[in-house]
Amino acid sequence: MNRLERILVVFIVLLVLGIGAMVAFFLMQPEAPVAVPVVPPAPTQSFRGETALRAYVLVRDKALAWQPDAQLAHVTATWPEGSRRDALLQGPAWEFAFYSPGTGTAARFTVVGDEVNLLVEQPVSQPLALPAIGGWQVDSDVAVRQTLEAGGDNFLERAGATTMTASLRPDEENVRFVWFISLYGPYTNRTFNTTIDAAVGDIIAMESLPE
Repeated sequence: MNRLERILVVFIVLLVLGIGAMVAFFLMQPEAPVAVPVVPPAPTQSFRGETALRAYVLVRDKALAWQPDAQLAHVTATWPEGSRRDALLQGPAWEFAFYSPGTGTAARFTVVGDEVNLLVEQPVSQPLALPAIGGWQVDSDVAVRQTLEAGGDNFLERAGATTMTASLRPDEENVRFVWFISLYGPYTNRTFNTTIDAAVGDIIAMESLPE
């Protein structure tokens, strides 16, 4: 074996040893953690239909099946007398009114839980000019919470058993939707009302009657 052959043999041995060392190094490394995508939990049935916007998601398709040009005209719910504060932040049953300009008719739907029912369909004597649905961004629980924080909590303490009504409706100029929240104490015969911009949540008006 000449000098060149010996150099080649040494080079091959060193190369094999180097490769072996690299393989051993990688095999000894701890396994890198595998990134697992976090999937948010699906909403449970108890969350469906509790607030007006959630109920709207359920009734919207039924309204469009009734008339393809159906427009939201009014939303309302009434809480029974004696409802506790936490119950006032959820909707017991919502009623939605939709208007079809093409047919000149209106329809009312109820949403209880995840069940939607058509109550009545009737003609409308005059065309309605309604705000765009995109102007409704504030959900009912937010509007109710603002009402309670603005004086409704004090009203509940003084009035005792209370009935509350929440309605989403066009303002007097029909340019925007507003929330009208009304608390009534039958034992004190007093009322506390707020009107809230349904787009941004600002309180537009507030009154306590009798003054």
